[in-house]
Amino acid sequence: MKVIYKSQVLGIVSENSYEVIKKGLKRKFNEGLALNFFCTYSEYEIPFGTRFNYLKNNLSGTIVEIQATLVDATQQWGLPFDNVPMGYKTISRFEFTELGLDLIKREIPVIDSWSSTKSVFEFLRMQ
Repeated sequence: MKVIYKSQVLGIVSENSYEVIKKGLKRKFNEGLALNFFCTYSEYEIPFGTRFNYLKNNLSGTIVEIQATLVDATQQWGLPFDNVPMGYKTISRFEFTELGLDLIKREIPVIDSWSSTKSVFEFLRMQ
């Protein structure tokens, strides 16, 4: 299988940080199944609607199947993006299935900023 898109995730955006950037996240989503993430510099230009099918833990090397759809993105100034641009750090919103959401909440920490941790997780779109 080949990686089509990859989004490196640092952690889930804390409520305090969300208050600062929420104006930049405007697209419709299922609030009960969505989470916002601090993501590192993107190696890809990723369109909204992209479905990721794996979560990789870079510490343990484990890869699990997951359904995650990229639905929105912004940056530290709370300005909206039309996609995830190549070369940018973003705050990206992903929507999950209920099972996927539970897994993500167990695995990925809640953090306040990009500098709170190093990249450990990756959402992968593979074919």
